Amino acid sequence: NSALNKQYTILTATHEAEQNPSYVSNEGATDPYTNSFTCMLHGSGSPGFRPLAKTPKPSVHGSQTAVVVGPSGEEIYTDKYGRVKVQFYWDREGQVNEVSSCWVRVAQSWAGNKWGAMFIPRIGMEVVVHFLEGDPDQPIITGCVYNPQTMPPYTLPDEKTKSTIKSNSSKGGGGFNEFRIEDKKGSEQIFIHAEKDQDIRVKNDCMELIQHDRHLIVENDQYEKIKKDKHLQITGDHNEKIGGTMSLDVGSDQQNKIGQNYGLESGMGVHIKAGMTTVIEAGTALTLKVGSSSININTGGIQIIGSPMLMLNSGGSPTPGGGCSPEAPKDPKEADKADPGQRVQLPPPNAPLAPVNIGPLAALMKSAAQSGAPFCDT
Repeated sequence: NSALNKQYTILTATHEAEQNPSYVSNEGATDPYTNSFTCMLHGSGSPGFRPLAKTPKPSVHGSQTAVVVGPSGEEIYTDKYGRVKVQFYWDREGQVNEVSSCWVRVAQSWAGNKWGAMFIPRIGMEVVVHFLEGDPDQPIITGCVYNPQTMPPYTLPDEKTKSTIKSNSSKGGGGFNEFRIEDKKGSEQIFIHAEKDQDIRVKNDCMELIQHDRHLIVENDQYEKIKKDKHLQITGDHNEKIGGTMSLDVGSDQQNKIGQNYGLESGMGVHIKAGMTTVIEAGTALTLKVGSSSININTGGIQIIGSPMLMLNSGGSPTPGGGCSPEAPKDPKEADKADPGQRVQLPPPNAPLAPVNIGPLAALMKSAAQSGAPFCDT
């Protein structure tokens, strides 16, 4: 069979030899030499032969602590799987660098396919190392612990009601991002600190309810863009102060309704210009006043006072109303975005091993399973 014409590794061999001719009968032997053997494929991607180890493999009982290490000048040293290097306290030959150990896996609270939790232990942190099934070749980091060199972010036990996730800017430190929870009765708080940018992206609705005050301080520019409608209701007062120029550009109508008084004061000029009609209506009186000259229109008539004189159909041309050129707003920047993860695929189940020899009872049970009939009745 040419399909079996390959290289093999001999595992066991049995040799049989027969004297030819026979010492007793003096007859020639048909097969003076035969042998039988067991073998396995050699090469071509086949697993190599490994003899049974005679020395028992060591076992590590319990967990140990170690320090995360890496190359000089680095603060975070990891690979594409999020593994790190460590040096155990008992290791007196380690150089406290990237060759102090193999890559060690890090247990996370969540680990999906491009999604989950990701906290990489940094160089200098003390970590707890466990060994799967006691195998020293399968270390895994299960957590980090504080010590006198790496203390908690807040003073304990004085601030024991605080829970936090606080990072450290890398490289060099000096900054941090933090999400902190304060559970002290009467002082409950959720605190968020972004060392530089904070981006929030909501793909549907964002709802917010504040049952007391809200304070917002923007020390530079603020940009907003609403692609449809905006509705604003204020039960009390609305106070605004603008130090520079205010521009308002309304594409269609603008309606202003004021329940009581409306005041408008300009330090220099006020221009009102209509493309077609301007209507000013007052319920009791309308007054136009320039210096000591005035026109007063009321329910009793019209009083015109010209000081020092009143001129009709004479004098210069009226000053036209100045146009309006509001400044267009600038577009805001979009928040940062991230890619979604992928579904985790389970590995295919292993095929059941075919039995070499089947006993009578096993054969009976196999037949019963294939036929769907019980092999015994009660």
